[in-house]
Amino acid sequence: MIEKTIIDALRADAVLISKVSLYNKHPAIFSELAPEAAIQPYITINLSRNKASDDLVLHGFILMVDFWGTDSTRVDTRIASERIEYLLDNKQFHTDLRYHTIRVWFFSGGWVEDNDPRTIHYNQQFTVRASRMKWIENL
Repeated sequence: MIEKTIIDALRADAVLISKVSLYNKHPAIFSELAPEAAIQPYITINLSRNKASDDLVLHGFILMVDFWGTDSTRVDTRIASERIEYLLDNKQFHTDLRYHTIRVWFFSGGWVEDNDPRTIHYNQQFTVRASRMKWIENL
């Protein structure tokens, strides 16, 4: 559910989607893994729960956003990586899903070395705090 909110926010940005390929007529932004048939450049997002930061109202997550490109898209990869940070850092999203409010903050990122020298990989990590819809409805 949080993944859908994040992917929708990324897919709504014209600058970012101009930097990724298409997959099934949609911008190539995927939850967890890209399909085998996906063509770079594309984006993958991974969300993991940080139970140590949970309480009754708020749940904590770590969001990893990876931009995968090729050597020929090196400049576009850098632009896309900066755009992802701009779109998500210090943002608040409201949904009608399980989590009512989702807040996102950037905390780390940069180039990641890959075994394939033709692959350009940028990773960004964000802290996410989400308030549960059930709790909001009971106020």
